[in-house]
Amino acid sequence: MTREQEVSQLMKEAEALHRSKPQAAMELLQEALSKLNDGNQPELFCRVKLAMAEILRQQHNPECEAILQEVLEITRRHSMRSILAGAHHVLGVMAYEKDNAAQAYYHLNEALEIARTDKTERMTAIVLNSLGIMYAYFGELERSMRYFMDSLKQQEKLNDTRGIGAAYGNIGALYVEMAERDLAIEYSERGLRYRIKANDIIGVVNTYLNLSTCYTQKSEPRQALKYLHDAEMHARNSAPGYLATISGRLAVLYARLDEKQTAQRYLTEAMRSVQPGDRTETASAVIYYSSLALQKLGRHAEALEYLGNHLKLIGSQAQLSVLENMNRLMADLLSELNRHEEAARFTKSADRYYTQLRDLSVVREIRNLDLRRQLMYAENIQQVDEQDANSSEDEHLPGVALKHAAGTTLGTVRNRLELHRRSNARGTSLLDTIRTDIKQLVGRLDNEAKTLAQSTIHKIDEALGREPGSLLSEKQLNEHFQLFSESLRQTAPNLTPTELRVCLLVRLEFRSKEIAELLFCSTQTISVHRKNIRKKLSLPPRSNLTGYLNTLPI
Repeated sequence: MTREQEVSQLMKEAEALHRSKPQAAMELLQEALSKLNDGNQPELFCRVKLAMAEILRQQHNPECEAILQEVLEITRRHSMRSILAGAHHVLGVMAYEKDNAAQAYYHLNEALEIARTDKTERMTAIVLNSLGIMYAYFGELERSMRYFMDSLKQQEKLNDTRGIGAAYGNIGALYVEMAERDLAIEYSERGLRYRIKANDIIGVVNTYLNLSTCYTQKSEPRQALKYLHDAEMHARNSAPGYLATISGRLAVLYARLDEKQTAQRYLTEAMRSVQPGDRTETASAVIYYSSLALQKLGRHAEALEYLGNHLKLIGSQAQLSVLENMNRLMADLLSELNRHEEAARFTKSADRYYTQLRDLSVVREIRNLDLRRQLMYAENIQQVDEQDANSSEDEHLPGVALKHAAGTTLGTVRNRLELHRRSNARGTSLLDTIRTDIKQLVGRLDNEAKTLAQSTIHKIDEALGREPGSLLSEKQLNEHFQLFSESLRQTAPNLTPTELRVCLLVRLEFRSKEIAELLFCSTQTISVHRKNIRKKLSLPPRSNLTGYLNTLPI
């Protein structure tokens, strides 16, 4: 076996393990990398590094970004476009996980453009899927669905069984989010068939759990039980980390159906899996399911003791939704035991967690709103760039092209500023309203939530006052209008960056009201800026500022 074959084999083995056993996959990739130390095989080297970066990204390891930058540098130097697309893809996923909408949009669209230009259909399908996840993550569910459907078509064209199963699974999960349970079941069941055929065990288990949830919500416990048992069977063989949660859910369903012996068997298995003080998300879910099963079995005192002991050890470290459910269950158990004063105390705690959850939902809405504004602006900028690129294709004569370029630059600026104004205006009024609501809530919050709320208000203030990616920054203004800014600085070297922007906008024939909108200030503030500009330019009282600025080269 050649070295290339050995490396390829190690990468295949790592790909099979990277979801279930990431550390083992990383060790295989390190071994593959050690076989390429001579540096004569840059393509294989970059492929291995890219696979390592994907595992590190899933572990939120900061080393991932350094590896990707190294890969970008090598791929650009050697014109390896398919790997370049892969690097952009991982960078895009990292960006939206860090709530950087503009960077995510840029990298994922770069990856998609390279993949489509080079007709690499597998990468196209992967990037379309990631765009779907990104838009779902930012709350744009309809756009997310379009990308998932496009990804599914691409996977079907490739006849990639695993990819088709994953695409159907994503669509099913999105329909759950949209409260379309029948469609969620339909697409999840389609995906299940492909995932079983591809032996994608983790995907199979997740799909079974998703289907069980749908049927539980539809009040069809027997069908929900069937899917939970199917999940249990697959998890025992290949995904033991799921067993504790599955056992807890089975215990609850059997208890509801009054099948006490079976419920007890699964309850014992679930309770045995939790260590005292375990604060993981899985452990918290198992504790809740076990306590609920004990309640359904009529063993209220046992449920109370079990849940109470764990709540003391967990403190307030679990997820807010889990803590709310646990405290409400404690209140129910105490009420059933006629301990009403204690029940009222736990109800009060549950209400406090509910209030924090409600406040966090406001924060999430703000976050999604701001991210959608960033995305809208990034999309608009790309459209303007494409229009400008198309409009200059027919210009051949140097003199005409130069004149056209100057006009295009001015047109581009006006287009971008107008698009920026529109995209921000759609979010600004809502941000103002939410900011006011949060300020009213601050007095009723505990210290931790108060800090979060004040931080959120600060972020809103930043969102209302910033101009993401616009051409109004001092650096970009100098790049695009060098002659204009140099002429102004020679006449009035003490002009501030904001005054310089105002001069440019006046020169581009924007009215004071429009300038105020773009700079997020009042028209009175613009009037003060204009007065200061006139003074610094030493203009006579009756001279026209616009007329003077029009005499300067641009």
